[in-house]
Amino acid sequence: MKTDEAAIDCQPYATLLEELRGSLPAVPRNDLQGFLIHAATASRRLPSQLGERLDQFRTHSNHSGYLLLRGLPIVQTEVPETPRAEPEPAERPLMAAEAWLALLGSRLGLAIGYRESWHGSVLQDVVPSPSVPHPPVGAPLSALRFHTDLPYHRHQPDYVMLACSRTDPGRVAATMVASARRVIPQLAEADRRLLHDELIPCRVDPAFRDAHSTPGDVRVRVLSGPQDDPHLAYDRELLDPGTDATRAVLHRLSETVDRTATGEHWQAGDVLIVDARRTTYACVPYTTTWDGRDRWLHRLFIRDPLRHTGAVVPFAPAEPR
Repeated sequence: MKTDEAAIDCQPYATLLEELRGSLPAVPRNDLQGFLIHAATASRRLPSQLGERLDQFRTHSNHSGYLLLRGLPIVQTEVPETPRAEPEPAERPLMAAEAWLALLGSRLGLAIGYRESWHGSVLQDVVPSPSVPHPPVGAPLSALRFHTDLPYHRHQPDYVMLACSRTDPGRVAATMVASARRVIPQLAEADRRLLHDELIPCRVDPAFRDAHSTPGDVRVRVLSGPQDDPHLAYDRELLDPGTDATRAVLHRLSETVDRTATGEHWQAGDVLIVDARRTTYACVPYTTTWDGRDRWLHRLFIRDPLRHTGAVVPFAPAEPR
């Protein structure tokens, strides 16, 4: 169930959005910096109501921790077969979903990529990979990997944007989001205090381990920032509590995440904007067919601010916050 604060119907803006898409370079990866600069310029012409919602989310976030934009124009006959998990071809023409990510993301900050991860791509394909294990279809929420993106990275994104070119054939795929503003009020005061005060060891994703010789030294606070509206950094798999007391608190946090998470089933033309500083999220598994019709998402990380739009940064462990 989504709340009104999270949902935006973009169908009334289709004509102007298509016009803005047409103004962008036809092959974005030929000159990604130039493409993103064009997108930033074009984003100033977004429909005023849509732009205001994005600006408000950038300034204040919301209790859901995300925005779901629906009805963005995508013509299914223009979408090629879902690729395998490979680097995105440099010569691939701009896809509609990529245009929406760039245009909308420009209102939130600057695009960022990570040199050691996802081949250093900025505009990323998110497609099934035989080498990546997933929970079985129908697995309970407790089996899903709720995670905050890159909490151990000094250049953690502020927003994670996902756009859907093709949904899964069974239409069961969903993304679950749990917001700090819904989770934290349900925690006991003692638990909140421990999560705010304690630096907990956090393992680093394998992609970054060659770049940092002692990844076990990275420690994060699960809650950080203002006591009355803290940020959340939670990863069900990577956090490595050192004591039974911390493990028990993380277990209670995990149960609260499961209880409060909101699920959104994907439709072609959706864009999900997740507040990466105030949420943890997970993907509901689905059955893959490997026939070119599997789900195809596109991802863009946004950080505000960075000195150069589209910068690809090396790994640096996060400093304690």
